[in-house]
Amino acid sequence: MKRKLEEKMEVLRRKMEVTALDLGLGHPNVYELSQELDELHNQWQKECADESKTVEKIYRIRSHSATIREVAI
Repeated sequence: MKRKLEEKMEVLRRKMEVTALDLGLGHPNVYELSQELDELHNQWQKECADESKTVEKIYRIRSHSATIREVAI
């Protein structure tokens, strides 16, 4: 899902860039595309944060001791 968001963001960024070159940076269409890109970026950040919460960290204290696991909450 994250990869698809990245692809959508890149397509939208290119579209915004072309629109800005054609119509100017201050044009309302460029502003709307920028807002859409912001929304996709926010979704992408949320997915990254959710993904990092599920990553389990393992710490080894000594080579012959028990392993301690830390799970992000």
